[in-house]
This record gives sequence, structure tokens and C-alpha cells, in this order.
Amino acid sequence: MKKIISLMYLSFISVLLTGAFNVLGYSSYSSSYYDPFPILIIIMLIYVAVFIVWIAAALWAYKDAKKRGLNNPALWGLVVFLCGLIGLIIYLVLRNNLQKDNKTSRFCTSCGRNIPFDANICPYCKKRFETYL
Repeated sequence: MKKIISLMYLSFISVLLTGAFNVLGYSSYSSSYYDPFPILIIIMLIYVAVFIVWIAAALWAYKDAKKRGLNNPALWGLVVFLCGLIGLIIYLVLRNNLQKDNKTSRFCTSCGRNIPFDANICPYCKKRFETYL
């Protein structure tokens, strides 16, 4: 996992440096030198924002898969992390189909945790249920 994070950081820095080298230099409209600093800040902020959303989506997929009781929540987090938006779409489409079909437990409608199928009160959030699902 540390190798993947290290490779991710190296690729992120290389993309930033590539963008910086493309922006630096002379303007194509005049022969005078222009200051690329504001453009570099904007480009780096965009890259950082996309990177943060990317990591947040992978963490959300991991936590959601863990909450739903899927077999490998870390694998789903890794799929979303490596594939980005396409991995997130795949997870969203398949998560309901992959959920365990377990008649001995169900999910609380209030807190989302796994509770016994015949429970009238959630042991975690104390929500009362009128009837069995």
C-alpha cells in the first residue's frame, strides 16, 4: 500500500512539474516575458482539488462497502482509487447486487448498521421498528 501511495505522489508531482514547465517561458503573443506565477497557482489548486476529491471518493467507497457488509471493502476502495470516476460508477452500480443476502440480519434504517433480523429496537441508535422487514 505504501508503494502505491508513493507512486501516486510521484505521478502527482510529475504532472505538476509538467504543467509548470509548459506555462513557464515567453508569451506567444509578444516577445516580452510574462509572469506565470498566478497561472501556476491556479493550475496547482485545480490539481490539488481533484486529488482531494479522488481520495475522498475512494475512502467513501471503502466505508460504504464496509457498512454494507461486502466481502472486500479495501478492494473496492482500491478500485475506486485506481480507476477514478469509472471505478466509482462501477461500485455504485454493483454495490446493491453484491450485498450479502442474509436472512438472519438486516440494516437499521436510521444508522445503517447491521442488526438482527427479528430486532424490534436497534441496539446502536435505539430506533424502534413497528414490524419486521
